[in-house]
Amino acid sequence: MSIIDKFKETRLKTQSKVEVEPMSRINTRIEAVDDPKINKALFSIYEKLIEPFRQIEAKISRVNDLQGAIEENKEYTKCSFARILYFSKYIYFPLLIINIILAFAFDNGVDDSGLTKVAWFFPVFDKLYDIFHNWFFELLEYAYIFLLQPFIDSMLVISIIVIAVNTVHKFQNEKYQKEIDELIPIVNSEMDNISEVACFIPPSYRYSQALDFFVDAYANSKIDNLKEAVNLYDTNEYRQNMLDYQRQTVEWLETIAYAELEQAEQLSRISKDIWLSEALF
Repeated sequence: MSIIDKFKETRLKTQSKVEVEPMSRINTRIEAVDDPKINKALFSIYEKLIEPFRQIEAKISRVNDLQGAIEENKEYTKCSFARILYFSKYIYFPLLIINIILAFAFDNGVDDSGLTKVAWFFPVFDKLYDIFHNWFFELLEYAYIFLLQPFIDSMLVISIIVIAVNTVHKFQNEKYQKEIDELIPIVNSEMDNISEVACFIPPSYRYSQALDFFVDAYANSKIDNLKEAVNLYDTNEYRQNMLDYQRQTVEWLETIAYAELEQAEQLSRISKDIWLSEALF
């Protein structure tokens, strides 16, 4: 099924809520004839349809790309909290070191005045310590300045960055959706414009590449009718797929051979080391 037929199916599903019985594939068969005049007219139609199909395919591809970008942005937004936790660890330790340096720099040592200038909540713990005179609150003072505050600061910095990125993605999605809303009516209109003549193309070959191949084969006297064009196209496509498969197989075998060569070299070095150690000892 061509990209246009897939888009057409999607359009029918989204625009109509009434269940329609799908058309039989047998009824879409295009009979091949041996009349040279009819074949010339048929392939002339194909030649004229190449560019309209190419433009429609480009617009549909653009719609698919935009929809993919929207989904990626949505997935990014869903994982915002996990992303904040993940990236905050990269600035936690630098912020911890900065807090320690600032605490010493402000008062040439880590005392109340130095910590108060570094940590905004330090006086809170100091008041609690004065009230209860408990070593626990004194421990909390230093735990906050050297553990909790760098964590809060790192989370805050990454949160600001993630929120900014999410905002950018939101505006991007609005822009992408606007372009999609503009492209879909154009595609629908262009498809409707060629629908009356596109029915002369076999359903599985309603795309520009196949039409271009048909016209080129007919113009160069490689085929005389539609059946020969379809068979030649399928043969060439199968041959190209086999060549691609063979190329991938050769690359895979080369990778295995290289790995085996490296393994053989490592075993050779190990055996030499063992021989040398036995000769020495």
